Amino acid sequence: MAYTLVGALHAIMDEQTINAKLRKREFVVKFAENVDYPQLVKFELINDRCRLVDGFSLGQEVEISFSIKGREWVNPKGEKTYFVSLEAFRLGQPGRGGRSDEGREPTRSAPRASQAQAPSAVDSDPFADSDLPF
Repeated sequence: MAYTLVGALHAIMDEQTINAKLRKREFVVKFAENVDYPQLVKFELINDRCRLVDGFSLGQEVEISFSIKGREWVNPKGEKTYFVSLEAFRLGQPGRGGRSDEGREPTRSAPRASQAQAPSAVDSDPFADSDLPF
């Protein structure tokens, strides 16, 4: 299930190489349902999508289409930890669509993140077999 959020770019981090098959780039968007309490939300771009944030500047308003990913990781002590990530797959100017990942299924219009419902089914995770903690 896809979600959409509109906000201003607050930070853009450098691309990180995790291993030979995985690269990621994080960015932060500031949005406010209530102007007295703005929220800073971190998203990640994976592999070829890392370039989607190129060309945008800090403070610029963007519309992000993303999916919610979550997984369990067991550390070397046998303790379970749970991780949630917001994986962006489309960025653009609000109301104009965006630069999307070629080959990705088209997404339906989703409510803003503040109105989003929990997904009824978990998206398949291409990194489910890895031992990475995210």
